[in-house]
Amino acid sequence: MLKLFSLLRRHILAFAAMFLVLSGTAYAVAGAPVGSTQKKIYACVTARYGTLNLANSTQSCPLGQNKISWNQAGVAGRRGATGPAGPAGPKGDTGARGPAGATGPKGDTGAQGPAGATGPQGDTGAQGPAGATGATGPQGVTGPAGATSVVVRTNTVQQALNAGQESTDITVSCQPGEVATGGGGNAPQYGFLDLVASFPITTNNVPSGWDIRIKNGSSSQNVGNPNLTAYVICASP
Repeated sequence: MLKLFSLLRRHILAFAAMFLVLSGTAYAVAGAPVGSTQKKIYACVTARYGTLNLANSTQSCPLGQNKISWNQAGVAGRRGATGPAGPAGPKGDTGARGPAGATGPKGDTGAQGPAGATGPQGDTGAQGPAGATGATGPQGVTGPAGATSVVVRTNTVQQALNAGQESTDITVSCQPGEVATGGGGNAPQYGFLDLVASFPITTNNVPSGWDIRIKNGSSSQNVGNPNLTAYVICASP
């Protein structure tokens, strides 16, 4: 037997060539599951020349040759360790939109939110129809007795007014016991003399006379001594 292995080592190239020839067969069974019947390869080895001659399981080798055999596929090795996780793949395309789900139950009423800002004022609405006439109110209290005498008192003065100039105050007063109820002033002989001030005069918070001012409204014409008149309407009990 030692002599046989010595011959095989000396003729390793011939042995490898035979494996190449049979490689198709070897690969075909390499994946055979553990426990299945392994096919064997048989050969006759010449002791003198170290050659291999293929044989089968029942064939006898000629004189001077030794019969050898080996499995076409080795025993399956142990399962290797799990390799590291590969990198994440690229993001896939967005899938088609699924059908709408069924309507869920109505949720609880939420808390009231804060009041919103006041909006702009709306347009004025159309006037509504007139309401029914209300009931007659009670009679009011009797007022004080009205005046029994009314008189107009006047005061006319002459003042020179240049173009654009305003007169001094021209006043007129009621008699004692009289109350001023109105008044005014004029300068009837000129169309461009304007009444620019007209207001009552009071004594102890009681209207007692009238005050006016008249202005020359012309931008170029002077007036010598026009008649400027203030008047007051006085009433007495």
